[in-house]
Amino acid sequence: MADARARLAKETEELRRQEAALPGITAKVATTRQEALDAEAAVETARTTLKTAAEANLANAKQYVLSQVGRYKVTVRDVDSNGVVTTPTVGGTDSGEVTEDAVAETTYYIVVTEPKKTSGVKGEAQSTSMEEALKANQPAGATVSDYKLVDPTTGEKKSSVTTNEGTYTVNPTTGEVTFTPNADFVGNATPITVEGNVTFNDESGNPVKVPVSNTYTPTVYGLDNVDDTTTGKQGQPQKSITGANRFDKLNTTENTPDGTNVDMTTAKYSLTGANEEGKVVVPNEGTYSIDPTTGIVTFEPLPTFKGKAQGVTVNVTAKATDASGKELEVTEKATYTPEVEAVVPTATPKETSGKQGQPQTQDATTMFEKGDDTAPIDNTTIKLVDPSGAEVTSLPAMKDGKQVGTYTLDPATGAITFQPNPDFTGTPEPAKVTAADKNGTKVTTTYTPTVTPVVPTATPAKTSGKQGQPQKEDAKKMFHKGDETAPIDNTTIRLVDPTTNAEVTSLPAMKDGQQVGTYTLDPATGVITFQPNPDFDGTPEPAKVTAADKNGTKVTTTYTPTVTPVEPTGTPVTSEGKQGQPQTGKPTFTEGDPTAPITITEEQPAKLVDPATGKPTDATEIPAKDEKGNTVGKYTIDPLTGVVTFTPNKDFVGTPVPAKVEVKDKNGTPATATYTPTVTPVKPTGEDVTSSGKQG
Repeated sequence: MADARARLAKETEELRRQEAALPGITAKVATTRQEALDAEAAVETARTTLKTAAEANLANAKQYVLSQVGRYKVTVRDVDSNGVVTTPTVGGTDSGEVTEDAVAETTYYIVVTEPKKTSGVKGEAQSTSMEEALKANQPAGATVSDYKLVDPTTGEKKSSVTTNEGTYTVNPTTGEVTFTPNADFVGNATPITVEGNVTFNDESGNPVKVPVSNTYTPTVYGLDNVDDTTTGKQGQPQKSITGANRFDKLNTTENTPDGTNVDMTTAKYSLTGANEEGKVVVPNEGTYSIDPTTGIVTFEPLPTFKGKAQGVTVNVTAKATDASGKELEVTEKATYTPEVEAVVPTATPKETSGKQGQPQTQDATTMFEKGDDTAPIDNTTIKLVDPSGAEVTSLPAMKDGKQVGTYTLDPATGAITFQPNPDFTGTPEPAKVTAADKNGTKVTTTYTPTVTPVVPTATPAKTSGKQGQPQKEDAKKMFHKGDETAPIDNTTIRLVDPTTNAEVTSLPAMKDGQQVGTYTLDPATGVITFQPNPDFDGTPEPAKVTAADKNGTKVTTTYTPTVTPVEPTGTPVTSEGKQGQPQTGKPTFTEGDPTAPITITEEQPAKLVDPATGKPTDATEIPAKDEKGNTVGKYTIDPLTGVVTFTPNKDFVGTPVPAKVEVKDKNGTPATATYTPTVTPVKPTGEDVTSSGKQG
C-alpha cells in the first residue's frame, strides 16, 4: 500500500511538471506546422510553374515533330511534383540520374517510321509486312518482335481488331498485317496503329529495345453493278445495257480523300464461260456475245427458244492507280438475263364440199397465220400428219376403220387434194395439217372434206305382148345419172336374183311359185328379153334390174312384162244319118292370133272331152249317151285330124248328147267345139239303099 502511494505521488509530480511545460511545446508545434504549410505552398507554386511550362510546350508541340524517318536520341528532364527525388525511367528506357533536388533527367530513343499503305479490290483481303517499316534506317541486325494492333476505340493492344470498315489481324511474330474489308466497304480506311519492339545496339554497343509504332492504311477500290433484263420476240436478237450503265465507280472524294479512283476508260468487258471467240453458247437457248469495249451483250436466241433464259455473267476489268502509283486491276460482275416472248402462229380449220367421186382441193397456205411479222409461216414446212405423228405428203382418208379416199399434199404449192373412193359419200376423219413459222414453232389444224352423194335414179319399165311372144326392154333407158360427173356405167346393168340378191344375166320369171317364163339380159346391149311360157298369160313377178354409175353407186328398179292371152275359138258341127249308120263330123277351130295357129300333132293331138270328168281324155273312143244317160252308140276321134265318128246302136234314132272336141294352138291354149249327130229312122221297104258323101 505504501509503495502504491509513493508511485502515485511520483506520477502526479511528473504530470504537474509536464503541464507547466505545455505552453512552450504548443507554440513550437504551431511554428513547425506553419513551416510545413509554407513548404507545401512553395512546392505547389513550383509545380504550377512546371505545369504551365509543360502546357505551353504542348501547345507548341509542332516544334517537336520528328518529320524524318530514322532514330532519335532524346533526353528528358522530370521533376516530381512532391519534390521527392526519384530514379526516373521512361517507357523502359535507360535509368536517368538526379541533377538537382526534385529534378530527374533520362535519355531514350525514338524511332520514326513511314506510314504503311496498301490497296486492293472490294471484298478481297490485302496484306503487308510491317517489319521493314518498323525497323527502317536501323542499324544492321535490328530486329522487331511482339507485333500488336492498337484498338482505336479502347487503346488496347491486340492481334485482331474489327472496325466498321473491316477486320485487321497481325502475326505477332512476322508482323504481317491483313485487312479484310467489309463486303460493302470502299475507300481509304481509317489508319490503324501497329506496334512492335525494335531491338538494336546503341553507340556503346549495348542492346536497346525500343517500342516502335506505325500506321497502316489500306485503300479499297470497287465498282457498283446493275443486273439487267430485256424482253424480245422469239427468234429476234436482244441487246443489254452498256457497260458504262452497268458498272459505276464506288470510290468518291468523300470515301477516298486521297483522290485516287478506278479509271473506267480502261474498262474491258467479257463473259464468264466464254469460248475462244468470246461467246457463251447455251444449249437449247442461244448464244451470248459481248463488245469488249462498250460492254453491250447481244443475245441471239435459237429460233425455237422461248421463255426466260438462264442468263450470262458480265465481267468488267478496269485499272486503278493508288496514291503510291501502284496500278491494280479492279473487277466486278453482274448478270444479264433476257426473256423471249413466244411468237405463236395460229391456224384455222378448213372444210370443203364436193360431189361424189370428184377430187376436192384446199390451199393449205391459207390455213396458217403468222404470230408476228418477224416470224412468217414457212410454207415449205406444211405437211400432213399421220396417226403416228409422222409428217407426210400422202395419207389414207379413213372412216370407221376403212379407207375411203386419199389425202395428198403438193409440197410445191401447199395444196391438199382429197380424192374420195368412188363409192364414198359423207365426211371422212379430218386430215391433220401442220406447219412451222420461221422460228420452227409448229401449229396444227385440220382439213375436213365432205362428199355429197351423186345419186343415180331409175324408172320402172313395163311392156306388154301377146301370149307366147318374147318382149324386150332396153334397160339403159331405165337408169339416169345423178350428175354429169358420174354417168351410168351400162356394163354394170344386171338382173337381181330375188333369192340370193346375186347379179345375173338370166332369171326365171315366176308367178304364184311357178315359173312362167325367163328373163334374159344381154350385157353387151343392156336389152332385157322376157320369154313367157307358151301357155302363160298375165303378169309375172317383176324382174329386179340394177346398174351403177361411174362412182359405183347402185340403183335398182323393176321390169314388168304383161302377157295378153291369145285364145283360139271353136265352131260346133252337126251331121245327120240313117238309123244304124255311122256318121262323121269335124268341128271347126280358128286361131286367136296368127302367132298361135291351131296345132294338131302327135305331141298335141285332138281329144274328146270325157263327159263324166269334163276333161279331155287320151282315149280315142267314148260312149255316146242320150239325155237319160243310156248308151246309144259311141264316138271315135281321129287324134291327128280331129274328125269324130258317131256309130249309133242299131235301134237308136234321134240325137244323142253331143261329143265335145278339144284342140290347142301353138301356145297350147285349148279351144273346144261340139259335134252333134242326128239318127233318122229307117223303115224297111224290102230294098236296100246305100249312100255315100263327104265327111261333114
